[in-house]
Amino acid sequence: MKKGVLIFLLVFIGSTVFLMPGFYRNKWNIVEPVYYDHWQTIFDRAVVARLVMTRQDGFLSAGGLLGLGDVEEWNFLSTTHKHQYDEYNNGGKFDTYLVYTSTPGFQGVFYGIPDRLLSLPENVKLKLFRGGTALVSAMVLALVSIWLGVEFGWLAGLLTLIFIGVSEALIRPAGSIYWNLWVFYLPLIANTFLLIADAKSREYPSARLLWINYFLGLLKVLINGFEGITTFMVMATVPFLYFAILNKWDWKVLFVRVFKLWIVLSAAVVTGLVILSMQIAMSKGDFSESTHYIWDAFNRRAVGDPDQYGGLLAESMRASVFEVIWKYLEIEAVTIPLFQSIWNIKFLNLVILFAIFTSIFILRYGRGYTSPPVRKGLALTIATWYSILAPFSWFFVFTPDAYLHTSIYPMLWHMPFTLLGISLCGFVLIDAFRRKTN
Repeated sequence: MKKGVLIFLLVFIGSTVFLMPGFYRNKWNIVEPVYYDHWQTIFDRAVVARLVMTRQDGFLSAGGLLGLGDVEEWNFLSTTHKHQYDEYNNGGKFDTYLVYTSTPGFQGVFYGIPDRLLSLPENVKLKLFRGGTALVSAMVLALVSIWLGVEFGWLAGLLTLIFIGVSEALIRPAGSIYWNLWVFYLPLIANTFLLIADAKSREYPSARLLWINYFLGLLKVLINGFEGITTFMVMATVPFLYFAILNKWDWKVLFVRVFKLWIVLSAAVVTGLVILSMQIAMSKGDFSESTHYIWDAFNRRAVGDPDQYGGLLAESMRASVFEVIWKYLEIEAVTIPLFQSIWNIKFLNLVILFAIFTSIFILRYGRGYTSPPVRKGLALTIATWYSILAPFSWFFVFTPDAYLHTSIYPMLWHMPFTLLGISLCGFVLIDAFRRKTN
């Protein structure tokens, strides 16, 4: 085995091991423990209920959709949570099943197959499912950190890895069998490595890249639905901008490649909508119901008329995008115990920090970005600030949904804006000790 491959494997394993305890069970209590358990329960319960329904009536029962057993309406009562887990753990059955029509919910299939194959106690199987999910999430984000370290210096990679390990918004969904955090980052990783190969071979892998993105986009929709879908799509384009600047692509070439990518990802979303429509039709017995449910979900989450709704829904539809963005900037990104005190760092603080390091880099080099290390810094800087459009796209298009669910969508800041921003800080710090070159 080559020395470089061995070092990569050791760093990869070490990084994964570092992230795994927090991702699996919030080992270091980065998230308040009671809140962490509650957050996991209210999302994973729908998958657990699906496992009961699959065991009871088969994979295609109720259209294969997620849901809740033995309730008449969607609610967040602790008795409802408990009932889903009790029926699963005790081998019980539901008398009724209320489907969740906003997502294809293929988590039920994803975990339903090993659930049927493994002859283990149900509580052990749930631990294996969550542990496996946390492991894959840790591996994927470890890979992101390693690439950033290879590309921008060891400090950039190390800071990114530590930042991921203390980020509450990533720890919450990383081990969730509903969220499957890892699936969000697959196009980012795939496109990065495909474009690295392109730079070496000087042959752009157009057809292969587009097909891979189509299937990864469809996988995202099938596994965790349309949540954060605009963020997911913008994040997939970030490597293109980075390599366009680094390798001096013509701007027309960049535009055409990104446009084709968006067409392919949009096709994946449409395919997911068609599949969801078929599932709803199977569940309701009427294909026309599919259009109603999907349009109603889009209304509530994005474009609805507040006069047709009441309470918090109407309030969310009247909220401005600037109000929503400010709410998310004010959310705590990390909490660091230090010298018998606690430092609460908000996302706004991170944005200011990244702006400071960007200014340091620009002031250091002015307009001289010709040397390879400096050009990397320029490409990273532009890609970082471009990537803020990923969370902003969700806040802008799905303003009402973002307004209501501030416990969910802070994770979008990390896709991949904050990860690149932290890497930028590490790069600039290392660069400060390097002899200035242009």
